[in-house]
Amino acid sequence: MSDQLKLSYDSVSGYTKKSGANLRAQIAKEWFEKLDDEMKADWADLAKEEHDEAMAQFKHATTSPPSTEPADRQK
Repeated sequence: MSDQLKLSYDSVSGYTKKSGANLRAQIAKEWFEKLDDEMKADWADLAKEEHDEAMAQFKHATTSPPSTEPADRQK
C-alpha cells in the first residue's frame, strides 16, 4: 500500500473494514480526477474494451448450446 493511500485511510475517522470499499472507491475517484485528460481517455478506452470483451463472453455463454463433453458436465 502506498504512503499516500495510508495517509488517506488514516485521515478518516471511524474507518472500519465494513466501510473500506466505500472509502477505496472515494479515494480512487479523487485520484482519477487528478489525472490529465489524456490519461483519463486511456482508462476510459481500456474500460470500454474490457466491457465489450466481457459482454461478448456473456453473450456466447448464454446463446450457445450446452456442451456435451463429459469434462464440461462435471464442472
